Amino acid sequence: MKKLFLTTILALALLFMATPNLHAVTGTYIDCIHGCPDLIDCNNCCNETFRSILWACDEKRDQCEALCPPGVMYCLDACVMTRNDCLGH
Repeated sequence: MKKLFLTTILALALLFMATPNLHAVTGTYIDCIHGCPDLIDCNNCCNETFRSILWACDEKRDQCEALCPPGVMYCLDACVMTRNDCLGH
């Protein structure tokens, strides 16, 4: 019985791993992009679906960069990281 249970669990795990990584509109922008194969249409779909989130996160990044002293890369890098965190929510 224990062997059957373990076999069932393994089979279910393999099934979930073999299922394509499709993300619904309820996912995040990052989920959508990570679920895309290298297809422009898929990336465009993610951009269109999450356009308002993408715009808001890009706007926050641009505001952050405007406050960075010229040539201070760690500040600019922090703005990019902030944008990426924003896209993941």
